[in-house]
Amino acid sequence: MSVNSAREWMARARNDLNTAISCANLDPQLSCYLSQQCIEKSLKSTYIYRNVDVPHTHNLKELHGAVPDGWSVSNIKQYDFGIISAWVITGRYPSGATLTKKDAKYGIDAAQAIHESVKTDMK
Repeated sequence: MSVNSAREWMARARNDLNTAISCANLDPQLSCYLSQQCIEKSLKSTYIYRNVDVPHTHNLKELHGAVPDGWSVSNIKQYDFGIISAWVITGRYPSGATLTKKDAKYGIDAAQAIHESVKTDMK
């Protein structure tokens, strides 16, 4: 892939983040899902940027732990990527779990931090 492909992934990640922000109060479940998607796409864009095979997983902990060398995003460790990874399911499907506005804020904060870090390193 290429630098342009990585930038396209980042643009889609930003769209997910913008939508997550706009729907956080009305639909925290959807907001959490979209925050997870923003993080996933942002992390995967680091692989694409470096022409490294992108792992076929939604597991953010795994993606974050194997980010190619040289990315400052690998230093962001204050978010629980295991919990956020689960939102790919709980945010989309009836599961008995209820995600709250507090969860949505946490997801948005994490997504903003990850997205901004990757974007900065791509410059």
